[in-house]
Amino acid sequence: MEDTASSITTVQSVPDEIKGWSWGGFLWSWIWAIGNDTWIGLLALILPWPVMQIVLGIKGREWAWKNKKWTSVDDFKRVQRSWAKWWLIIMLPLMFLSFIAIFASAVLVALNPAAQIEKANQMKVNQQVEQVIESYSEE
Repeated sequence: MEDTASSITTVQSVPDEIKGWSWGGFLWSWIWAIGNDTWIGLLALILPWPVMQIVLGIKGREWAWKNKKWTSVDDFKRVQRSWAKWWLIIMLPLMFLSFIAIFASAVLVALNPAAQIEKANQMKVNQQVEQVIESYSEE
Protein backbone atom coordinates (compact mmCIF):
# COMPACT_ATOMS: atom_id res chain seq x y z
CA MET A 1 0.00 0.00 0.00
CA GLU A 2 1.27 3.45 -0.95
CA ASP A 3 1.91 5.98 1.77
CA THR A 4 -0.75 8.66 1.23
CA ALA A 5 1.03 11.18 3.45
CA SER A 6 3.91 11.43 0.96
CA SER A 7 1.55 12.12 -1.95
CA ILE A 8 -0.14 15.09 -0.24
CA THR A 9 1.38 18.39 -1.31
CA THR A 10 2.07 20.74 1.52
CA VAL A 11 1.08 24.37 1.30
CA GLN A 12 4.12 26.61 1.22
CA SER A 13 4.44 28.39 4.52
CA VAL A 14 4.80 32.15 4.56
CA PRO A 15 7.60 33.53 6.76
CA ASP A 16 6.51 36.15 9.27
CA GLU A 17 8.83 38.67 7.57
CA ILE A 18 6.71 38.43 4.43
CA LYS A 19 3.36 39.09 6.05
CA GLY A 20 2.07 42.63 6.12
CA TRP A 21 0.63 45.37 3.95
CA SER A 22 1.46 45.25 0.23
CA TRP A 23 1.83 48.77 -1.12
CA GLY A 24 2.58 47.40 -4.56
CA GLY A 25 -0.60 45.32 -4.56
CA PHE A 26 -2.67 48.20 -3.24
CA LEU A 27 -1.27 50.89 -5.55
CA TRP A 28 -0.76 48.92 -8.77
CA SER A 29 -3.54 46.31 -8.24
CA TRP A 30 -3.99 44.26 -11.44
CA ILE A 31 -0.61 45.31 -12.88
CA TRP A 32 1.13 44.16 -9.71
CA ALA A 33 -0.94 40.94 -9.77
CA ILE A 34 0.32 40.05 -13.25
CA GLY A 35 3.92 40.79 -12.29
CA ASN A 36 3.64 38.57 -9.21
CA ASP A 37 1.65 35.70 -10.80
CA THR A 38 -1.23 36.50 -8.47
CA TRP A 39 -4.02 36.06 -10.98
CA ILE A 40 -6.83 36.65 -8.50
CA GLY A 41 -5.73 40.29 -8.56
CA LEU A 42 -7.24 40.61 -12.03
CA LEU A 43 -10.57 40.90 -10.23
CA ALA A 44 -9.53 44.52 -9.70
CA LEU A 45 -10.57 45.04 -13.32
CA ILE A 46 -14.11 43.91 -12.51
CA LEU A 47 -14.83 44.77 -8.88
CA PRO A 48 -15.58 48.37 -7.90
CA TRP A 49 -12.67 50.43 -6.66
CA PRO A 50 -11.16 49.96 -3.98
CA VAL A 51 -12.43 46.48 -3.06
CA MET A 52 -9.71 44.39 -4.70
CA GLN A 53 -7.04 47.00 -4.04
CA ILE A 54 -7.64 46.66 -0.30
CA VAL A 55 -7.69 42.87 -0.54
CA LEU A 56 -4.38 42.96 -2.45
CA GLY A 57 -2.99 45.32 0.15
CA ILE A 58 -3.90 42.92 2.94
CA LYS A 59 -3.14 39.54 1.33
CA GLY A 60 -0.92 40.48 -1.60
CA ARG A 61 2.48 39.80 -0.05
CA GLU A 62 1.44 36.33 1.08
CA TRP A 63 -0.06 35.48 -2.31
CA ALA A 64 2.99 36.79 -4.17
CA TRP A 65 5.29 34.72 -1.94
CA LYS A 66 3.28 31.57 -2.63
CA ASN A 67 2.67 32.13 -6.35
CA LYS A 68 6.15 33.02 -7.56
CA LYS A 69 9.60 31.55 -7.05
CA TRP A 70 11.81 33.78 -4.92
CA THR A 71 15.50 33.32 -4.28
CA SER A 72 15.29 34.70 -0.74
CA VAL A 73 13.20 36.75 1.64
CA ASP A 74 15.49 39.70 0.99
CA ASP A 75 14.98 39.35 -2.76
CA PHE A 76 11.21 39.29 -2.23
CA LYS A 77 11.32 42.39 -0.01
CA ARG A 78 13.51 44.24 -2.54
CA VAL A 79 11.12 43.50 -5.41
CA GLN A 80 8.03 44.46 -3.38
CA ARG A 81 9.66 47.74 -2.30
CA SER A 82 10.48 48.50 -5.92
CA TRP A 83 6.75 48.30 -6.83
CA ALA A 84 5.96 51.05 -4.33
CA LYS A 85 9.04 53.07 -5.33
CA TRP A 86 8.09 53.01 -9.03
CA TRP A 87 4.54 54.05 -8.21
CA LEU A 88 5.95 57.12 -6.46
CA ILE A 89 8.39 57.84 -9.30
CA ILE A 90 5.63 57.67 -11.91
CA MET A 91 2.56 58.95 -10.09
CA LEU A 92 3.88 61.87 -8.02
CA PRO A 93 5.05 63.84 -11.08
CA LEU A 94 1.76 63.04 -12.83
CA MET A 95 -0.22 64.26 -9.83
CA PHE A 96 1.91 67.40 -9.67
CA LEU A 97 1.37 68.10 -13.38
CA SER A 98 -2.36 67.47 -12.96
CA PHE A 99 -2.48 69.97 -10.10
CA ILE A 100 -0.66 72.56 -12.22
CA ALA A 101 -3.06 71.94 -15.14
CA ILE A 102 -6.13 72.30 -12.91
CA PHE A 103 -4.74 75.47 -11.32
CA ALA A 104 -3.85 76.96 -14.72
CA SER A 105 -7.32 76.13 -16.03
CA ALA A 106 -8.94 77.82 -13.04
CA VAL A 107 -6.82 80.93 -13.51
CA LEU A 108 -7.62 81.08 -17.23
CA VAL A 109 -11.33 80.69 -16.57
CA ALA A 110 -11.17 83.44 -13.95
CA LEU A 111 -9.26 85.76 -16.26
CA ASN A 112 -11.09 84.65 -19.43
CA PRO A 113 -10.03 87.38 -21.87
CA ALA A 114 -12.85 86.62 -24.28
CA ALA A 115 -15.43 87.21 -21.55
CA GLN A 116 -13.68 90.42 -20.53
CA ILE A 117 -13.76 91.70 -24.14
CA GLU A 118 -17.43 90.73 -24.45
CA LYS A 119 -18.20 92.56 -21.21
CA ALA A 120 -16.38 95.70 -22.44
CA ASN A 121 -18.23 95.54 -25.77
CA GLN A 122 -21.55 95.20 -23.95
CA MET A 123 -20.72 98.25 -21.84
CA LYS A 124 -20.01 100.24 -25.03
CA VAL A 125 -23.32 99.13 -26.53
CA ASN A 126 -25.13 100.10 -23.33
CA GLN A 127 -23.50 103.55 -23.40
CA GLN A 128 -24.51 104.01 -27.04
CA VAL A 129 -28.08 102.97 -26.26
CA GLU A 130 -28.18 105.42 -23.35
CA GLN A 131 -26.90 108.22 -25.59
CA VAL A 132 -29.59 107.47 -28.19
CA ILE A 133 -32.27 107.42 -25.51
CA GLU A 134 -31.00 110.72 -24.08
CA SER A 135 -30.96 112.32 -27.52
CA TYR A 136 -34.63 111.35 -28.07
CA SER A 137 -35.63 112.50 -24.60
CA GLU A 138 -34.08 115.92 -25.18
CA GLU A 139 -36.16 116.53 -28.27
